[in-house]
Amino acid sequence: MDVKPIIELKNITKTFGGTLALDNVSINIYPGEIHSFVGVNGAGKSTLMKIMLGVYPCDSGQILIDGAETHFRNPEEAITNGIAMVYQELNLFPKMTIYENILMGRFLKSKLGLVDRKAGILKCQEFLDSIGIPLNAGAHVDELSLARQQLVEIAKNVYQGPKILILDEPSSSLSYDEQKILHDIIKKLKIKGLSILFITHKMEELEQLSDRITILRDGKKISEGPAGEYNLSRITLEMLGQDINFNINTEAFDYAEAAEIMRVEHLSCGKLVKDVSFSLNKGEILAITGLVGCGKSEVARSLFGIYGKTPGRVTINGGSIEIGKPAEAIKHSIAYMPISRKDEGIFANFDVTKNISVAVLDQFKILINRRKEERTAEQCRKDFNIKAASMSAMIGSLSGGNQQKAILARWVSRSEQILLLDEPTRGIDVGAKQEIYMKLRQLSGEGMSILLISSEIEEILGVAHRILVMRHGEIVSELSPRTTTRAEVLHSMMAGA
Repeated sequence: MDVKPIIELKNITKTFGGTLALDNVSINIYPGEIHSFVGVNGAGKSTLMKIMLGVYPCDSGQILIDGAETHFRNPEEAITNGIAMVYQELNLFPKMTIYENILMGRFLKSKLGLVDRKAGILKCQEFLDSIGIPLNAGAHVDELSLARQQLVEIAKNVYQGPKILILDEPSSSLSYDEQKILHDIIKKLKIKGLSILFITHKMEELEQLSDRITILRDGKKISEGPAGEYNLSRITLEMLGQDINFNINTEAFDYAEAAEIMRVEHLSCGKLVKDVSFSLNKGEILAITGLVGCGKSEVARSLFGIYGKTPGRVTINGGSIEIGKPAEAIKHSIAYMPISRKDEGIFANFDVTKNISVAVLDQFKILINRRKEERTAEQCRKDFNIKAASMSAMIGSLSGGNQQKAILARWVSRSEQILLLDEPTRGIDVGAKQEIYMKLRQLSGEGMSILLISSEIEEILGVAHRILVMRHGEIVSELSPRTTTRAEVLHSMMAGA
């Protein structure tokens, strides 16, 4: 007997102003399958999911659940009907415990009608253990790493008991071990009959988890079929309409001619960074990699003064400097792009122009020259190919990749000497990644020195001139991308030199 779809999307069309976001898209979702959606940012994936959730109404088309036409007016109605979504950007209460975040609105009560905290923690812990999430239900969320918070976000939605779970880039901030936990959770939920709609830019996840794959481009469904019919070449070709080469690392860096621009000696930061020393040359892209929690992000944050003055010595162009706050780092021509663009990167209440120009307002003297500000932002838009309806659009309306390009443009407009980038391509599509890679190589060629913090092995092998691997807060090996394999980098990340 043929299996009937649990949800049918028929001829879904959606426009925003004059932009056609979805063009007559039809897709069936079946019980107990992992259905992956692939496409560049702006292809229509998120819009399609939000229509399913009742965030947006569709202009035309039908949504059928178990054969019955349905129209959700809001996400609450979708949740009531068994559809839940885990967004890439977290939606947690950081000052509350894991148990409070998961049981919010469903707290267990005592016979007196009071919240029974002990019983709630016990029930929540049993739930976490049952789906394989190794967390303490009584721990506070703000004590967890970004990766562990992502697991809490997933657990919170699974606890609601949905029939369809939408995961938007759920592994973008997870370590290899945590990715395995996530994959095991997804497989367990599939066995229980849950349908998983999976949005990812990671090709290995498509291969390991998908039952079926749908590719969207410019709001249209380009293809759909069993995962076994797809390989990397076909996926990138159909996503972009052209094949691309991620390995742009074709020229060796001339260390004999390069001048040292920054030297870091015996840098420490609590238990996270232990006696780290390295040098960075003019025009060099130096990558620091390692598993989540190895201390690599803390190196960049320490150098930008986020933790105040930390033990160690930093010299720039041969002169010793002290950095106790970001303003002092900027004074010494050091710029920083954080790992979380939502919390620390963008100014959500500002438009695109102000998000770019905010780093150069000090150059406009006492009164801000709005015309010069707009010219600066417009030039950055052209240089970085930032796609936006207009420069007066709110930054949050841009795709993740275009937000990242705007943040990068912000610092490049200051002509800084040193650029600290913490996971600059986290959660963005392959097309935007390629643009950022090419821009980094261009900036390197123009003399900017770049410290690239990244967990993406293909990224550092394709872009960096030199690789430092960290483990347990220490640098354990130095590698050359031109003579190193992916397996060697992974081995060093997991086992040391």
